[in-house]
Amino acid sequence: MTSSRSGRTGQPLWGLIVDELAQEIVEDQLPPGTKLPVEADLMERFGVSRFTLRRAMGVLEERGLIRVEQGRGTFVHDDVIHYRISQHISFSENLREQGKEPKLRELAIEIVKPPAPVRHDLRLGARERTVRLSTLNFADDIVVSVSDNYYPEALFPDFAERWRRLRSLVKTYEAFGFVNYERVATAFSARLPTPEEARQLRQPPSRPVIVTRKIDAASDGRRICYGQSLWSADRVEMFFGAPFSA
Repeated sequence: MTSSRSGRTGQPLWGLIVDELAQEIVEDQLPPGTKLPVEADLMERFGVSRFTLRRAMGVLEERGLIRVEQGRGTFVHDDVIHYRISQHISFSENLREQGKEPKLRELAIEIVKPPAPVRHDLRLGARERTVRLSTLNFADDIVVSVSDNYYPEALFPDFAERWRRLRSLVKTYEAFGFVNYERVATAFSARLPTPEEARQLRQPPSRPVIVTRKIDAASDGRRICYGQSLWSADRVEMFFGAPFSA
């Protein structure tokens, strides 16, 4: 691609780059999840300056065709994950329904004095403590959310050992005798991430996140978990009931 080509079409060089890469993405020459070549290679391919290339990539990102993951590179945008909000369907079940492999990476697990809102929603006394589990959550190898879950220490005395052995929140619940439980509250909001949250989610700080809060309760009414998750809004669509066809 050269400046003379731009002159013949009357279209700026960055627009030609957008058209060419968009066509390759739409025609599946660049399938979802494909990592694009590094900036220097793309500059060489199209014969353009860094400024021109970055303008083109910015337009592709605005159109939702690519995503930039900080520290990893630029990727063709994956299909949006349709995440069902339900009293009983877990994170893993949600993803497996769509042919994706769920993965959790432990970031931290510790005994903490819970923040006041967590203590209130778990109906804990002023001196009661919680186990805080922080995880990074993946669909296949794509980061979709980061979560902080709080569990009453009195109900989960050796939570860390069982969680690390079972690697499943559902199975950990069952190990403590909580086979029947349900989601009794779910709340949603949206905001921009902090720089650290954007780094964890591998997205630009300028892209919004969906914030979800949940409370799980046992069949006898005891509240067993308060959780907050930040979801990359570009990668997840949340719904109740049946998903829309488009």
